[in-house]
Amino acid sequence: ARSPYGACPYGGARSSSMATPARLLGVWALWCWSRVALGAATPNPLYAPPLDRASQPAWLAKLRTEREAVRVAVNYSGAIYLDPAVNWTRLSYVQPQIHVYDRYLYDPVEHKYTVDRYLDDLKRRYGGIDSVLLWPTYTNIGIDARNQFDYYRVLPGGLAALKELTAEFKARG
Repeated sequence: ARSPYGACPYGGARSSSMATPARLLGVWALWCWSRVALGAATPNPLYAPPLDRASQPAWLAKLRTEREAVRVAVNYSGAIYLDPAVNWTRLSYVQPQIHVYDRYLYDPVEHKYTVDRYLDDLKRRYGGIDSVLLWPTYTNIGIDARNQFDYYRVLPGGLAALKELTAEFKARG
């Protein structure tokens, strides 16, 4: 019998024995319930919470001591946040990840990027954005030996078009 979920993305009809999200959630919930019901210990978290209200100050002091030790070990000063080149990130609240094959961003018929159409759509739908993150690697990274820079180079128009695309986004603010 054919599944109500349609065809399996790997070819053929989806078997009734295949894991669906609902089944997986059910199995996970049953596993969690059984661990609690049987009194199984939960895995130790990286920083276990205080056992009671009275132990909270000592727990917090230990946490702060460990945090300071890590800061010293990695030579962290916080100076990166004073660098004007990255300071804009503190005010960038809405930053969508743009897939370079998004049809609002790229017109495959005209073979050109359509920044104005893309940004106008976002402004109409939810008031605009603060910055963008171009994401040419998703869903392809890892299927072959190419890295993220290779994917930028093979965008329509290559690096020259990417430079122009970036300039168009900057011109729109």
